Amino acid sequence: MRQRYYRVICCLAIVVSSALNSASETIKSLPPRFRDWLTKDVAYIVTKQEKEAFLQLASDDARDLFIQRFWEVRNPTPGSPDNVYKIEHYRRIEHANQYFGLVSHTQGWRTDMGHIYITLGEPAQRQRLLGLQKVTPMEVWFYSNANPALPPFFYVIFYQREATDEFRLYSPSSDGPEKLITAEVGPTRMSALKILSDGAGRDVARETLSLIPDEPVDMQTGRVSLQSDVMLATIKDLANNPVSLRALETRRHLLEDVSHRIVLGDEFLDVLTVPLRDAAGDMNLHYVLRLKKPEDFSVGEASKGGYYYSVLIAVKVHTPDGKLIFSDEKKIANNVDSDDFEKMKQKVFGVEGWLPLPANQYKIEFQLTNLLRGTAFRREVEVTVPAVQPDNLQVSNLVPFAEARMIAHSDLPFSGAGVKFTPLAGQELELAQGENLNFFYQVWDLPTVKAAHSDKKLAVDYAYGRMGAGDAQTIHDEIPLDQFDAGGSVINGKRLATA
Repeated sequence: MRQRYYRVICCLAIVVSSALNSASETIKSLPPRFRDWLTKDVAYIVTKQEKEAFLQLASDDARDLFIQRFWEVRNPTPGSPDNVYKIEHYRRIEHANQYFGLVSHTQGWRTDMGHIYITLGEPAQRQRLLGLQKVTPMEVWFYSNANPALPPFFYVIFYQREATDEFRLYSPSSDGPEKLITAEVGPTRMSALKILSDGAGRDVARETLSLIPDEPVDMQTGRVSLQSDVMLATIKDLANNPVSLRALETRRHLLEDVSHRIVLGDEFLDVLTVPLRDAAGDMNLHYVLRLKKPEDFSVGEASKGGYYYSVLIAVKVHTPDGKLIFSDEKKIANNVDSDDFEKMKQKVFGVEGWLPLPANQYKIEFQLTNLLRGTAFRREVEVTVPAVQPDNLQVSNLVPFAEARMIAHSDLPFSGAGVKFTPLAGQELELAQGENLNFFYQVWDLPTVKAAHSDKKLAVDYAYGRMGAGDAQTIHDEIPLDQFDAGGSVINGKRLATA
């Protein structure tokens, strides 16, 4: 019977060892930025379940999404662009690397002090005991704690055995007051307490027996309890404490509840699309999504003053028969100061983007979600991305715009040849008598014509007027062929007076 029990224990040990080796190999195979994130950035706050789930991901996109959700579930203000939890966490890492580990040239976050500082933050009080006779250099950190997994008040003690050592975490049970004495060989418990009381004070001597202020201690016998060591073990693995896991799960459920959305239909969202060629000759579908009413958009109050908004843009591209071929989601969150907020209140909210789509017909589903309100605005459109025919003149749809500005790079939506256009959609297209109509369009594929007649111009006639009014007008224009890019495309803007 005993032999069978021994074999079971051996099998379990082999299985556990194999699992640990497998996880270690998986971590080593991660791209450096993901390996650093898992083993350094969140080493003290990631749960075992989260770590296992992260290591099972097969793509960088999935890992990026995991990291985004990891921080969002810990964000005290979900959706806010300023995640104060994340900001504070990285501040603690930076502080630890700057101030700890200097003696042994160790990265500060790896030291005991770094571990405690990153996990618990700045102590409420910090007492340095250096240069005392017969007592090792010590630091006593006092915490006033709000974490229900830990006592409301407690101390953490660090001590330095040798001048070349880093400060290490002190355990009343494993170390005891004797480890803090340097002037004697093998001091007794009571002699160590007396030296500490004389050199550092009676309060410090008491703290070496118990790190918990309201726990009774016996200074006459120097007996220590195990409660301090239980607390230290909890701190070292605070992320996996049952209390911490329940709190995290509650936040995850709350975030899921926030993500449950009311989906509204076509009458709430305007969509404008146009296919345009880029400088490399590739076709992209540019789009703008714009709410129809200012009141359909909302902002939240930021933790540091001002306001913020948070939206999610989801795009699904289908073939004409409904087969999904591409999907994408992008979260956009930004802060808004009070002045900009006043300007925004009477304007409709819009988002621009572009999709790399080859020539074909598509059904595209756009969804703009206000994450703060839990309201989604959905619109489905049918689009055709034309195939550019070599040496044939083709013109894109006309795109009305509100303004145009010069930019350094033409990779933004509705841009080309160093110009960025702000497109108009929906109700914005309604013009009053006398307003100017601004629009742009793209002409495609005239490389051979340009090569043969670079000094020539392309003649363009614009005919416009009110429908049924019989007042159509025609304006003649010319586009120099040397304005076409190497692929034979050019974007041209025009202003027409309607007076």
